Order: sequence, then structure tokens, then C-alpha cells
Amino acid sequence: MPLLGLKCALSNRFALVEGSSKLKLLLEAAPVDPSREFAPSLNLTLIIDRSTSMMGEALDSVKRAAFHMIDSLADSDCVAIVGFSDQVSVVSGSQPLVDRAAIKQAVERLRAQGATNIHGAIDLGHREAMRHYSADRINRMLFLSDGEATAGITEDDQILALADSARRDGLSISTLGVGEEYDEMLLGQIARRGGGNHYFIQTPDAIPRIFQEELAKAKSVIAKNVMVRVQPQGETQVRMLNQRYRCETVGEEFVVYLDELEAARPQATILDLEVVAREAGEYVPVTAQLIYDNLLDHTRGETVRGEIRLEYVTEGSRIRAGINREVLRRWEELSAMQDLKVIVDQVKDRRIDAKTAVLELDRKTQVLVKKKAIEAARVLAAVSRTIVEEGGVSTSLAKRTMVECEEVEKGATAGKTIIEE
Repeated sequence: MPLLGLKCALSNRFALVEGSSKLKLLLEAAPVDPSREFAPSLNLTLIIDRSTSMMGEALDSVKRAAFHMIDSLADSDCVAIVGFSDQVSVVSGSQPLVDRAAIKQAVERLRAQGATNIHGAIDLGHREAMRHYSADRINRMLFLSDGEATAGITEDDQILALADSARRDGLSISTLGVGEEYDEMLLGQIARRGGGNHYFIQTPDAIPRIFQEELAKAKSVIAKNVMVRVQPQGETQVRMLNQRYRCETVGEEFVVYLDELEAARPQATILDLEVVAREAGEYVPVTAQLIYDNLLDHTRGETVRGEIRLEYVTEGSRIRAGINREVLRRWEELSAMQDLKVIVDQVKDRRIDAKTAVLELDRKTQVLVKKKAIEAARVLAAVSRTIVEEGGVSTSLAKRTMVECEEVEKGATAGKTIIEE
């Protein structure tokens, strides 16, 4: 039995024989048996901002979080600590947890001073993580910062190129933004392109809890190097709708790269299909394969095929009967998250006023409720309430909104409300 299954569903199982038809294709990767237990070996690299702005409670909380994480890992797990300000250095080299006390002492010696060299930190963290890289491990960098890139190479595209490079080398990157001054767009994109998670930590006292949450997620990974390869058949046109995942065209194939897959967290994406007119009968508009590395059985390139069939008909009544409301609901949720981010940015930048935003969000929320897109409706309603309470969009609300949208877009909603501290 394969570790993962691939759910494939069209927004309608029928298409008219005349003219072209536009359809949504839901692709969801999920464990076949979520109850299977597994504890992967970890290779973690903590990249800690020690610039001047981290002085005091923030850096102290990071140290406590690092100590707790070190105590929570197995002896065979590997950990590296990289510290950065305008200068970047290895605080504790990548090593198995044989001498925890020595690693903690190295962390304790961290002192806050200087500017913020994000590029140099990720570059050094990448090199340190590769020292104990193993295809059978979860190889992850945890990047924490409370600021923007102010030293070294500061261009976003060059920083993001490092995230791409790390992912090609089999490393994932999760980012933790502390306070209201960090660059949420940059850290969010680093996590997205690095195949990891992004967190907004509003107050330093929450840092240890978020570290433990991220550690729990890393320990629950059962598959990595997860991708879906979609092959259009005939004249079918394919377009990506969910910008959460990286995708590319390889020859005639359309490849979607998912994140490392955790035992209890399916991941889903939606593609836009346009199919041409055909004679009545059943056809295969696209084929799909889910390919992944199975960490439980140590199998590389395990492949699962999904079945996608579309029937061409002449009666319009069958089109109405063939609607898949679950696919449309998921599409509504995805669209709502993309719209929400635009509205929040517009209010934050004063391109629209708070009253206009609230009216639009409330209208969209009512539509989502009618279409049973409850998770997206909950998120929009929470943002609307907070805009009313704050009289606009605060920096913290904008950051929380982005993180919440990311969760919904993954297709693995966490059930949290963004107005919680």
C-alpha cells in the first residue's frame, strides 16, 4: 500500500460537446493511513538574529526556546546554531546531540549588537546544514529575525535565490518573524520558496511555544520531495491558480512542488483547465502523478497515479447535475484568501478606507457562508472585526493575515483565529 494517495476531482464531471469548457481541477496529497506512527531523524539548523534590536527579552526568549528544543531532540539528531547581525558566524557547528551542555553554553554566549545580514545568515546556515545532510532525515533551517535586511546583500531576489538553492539541495526553510518591524513579505516568500512554514510572533514570550510547534511539525513529516506532475492530453490547456506552491513547465508537463508532507496535514492545490470541444463520450483531459520520497519505508520516488475522467454530453441538464461543490468550495476559499491579502494591503497603504474594506469583506463573507466555504468565511470575518476595532489595518494585523492565508492556501487549515495573540 502506498504511503500517500492523490485525490483528483474536477469541478464538473461533464462538459458540453460544443465549444470549449473551463474547469477547476483539485489535486490533494494526503496520507493513506494517518495513524501510522513515525519519528524521523532531524538535521536542524537554527539561524538566530542577534542584531541590536533583539537585545533584551527577545534574545532571552530565543535562548530559552533553543534550550528547550535541544532537550526535546534525540541524541542521534543533529543541530547547528548560526548567529547573525551585520556579521555572521557559526555559534555551534552541526553535530549530533552528544554534548547538549556545550551547545547550550554556546547559545548562552550570544550577544545582541549590529545590523541585519539576512543573506549572509541563510548562506552560512545552508552550508552548515549540508554537513550532516541525509536523504533519510528531515533537513530544515529555522530562520528567526525581528528586522529587515540592512547589511550585506539586501536585494530580495538574491536572498530568495538562496531559498531556491537550499530547496534544490534537499533543505527546507521555516521563518519566524518577531514583532512588527520584520519584512513579512520577504520572510513569507523565503518560507514559501524554501518549502517550510512561516510564523508571526507578536510578542517575545511566544517564541518558545512557536519553536515547539515547528519542532512538532518537523517530527511529523512522512514524505518529502513531494511533487505532482500533470500531463495535458490533446489540446487541454493548464494554468496554475494557487500561488502558494512553486510550479514550472517541464517539456509538456506541468509540475507543482508541494511542501514536506506531515502525517495529519494534507496539501492541496487547484489548477485551471480549458478543454476543447469533442464528440460525446468519456475522455481523459489530463493525467496526474504524485511523486515523493517515503521516509517510513526509505523509498525514493514512490509514485501514485490519479484518475481524471471527463464525459462529453449534449444535454445542458447533465452539466448542472455534474457540479462538484466540494471543488468549487475549495476554489472559493483560495480566491477569498488572495482577495483578502489585496484588501488588507490596500487599507494598510491607504488606497481604500477602512469602511470600504469592511463592507467588501462582509459581502464576501456572506457569499462564502452561502457556498459553505466556512474556513475562509471565518478568516474574513475575523479580519473585518479587527479592522472595525482598530479603525484600520495595523502592522500586526497585516502580518497575522498573511500567515493565516498561507495556512488556508496550503489546504491544511490549522483552525486558528488570526486575532488571537
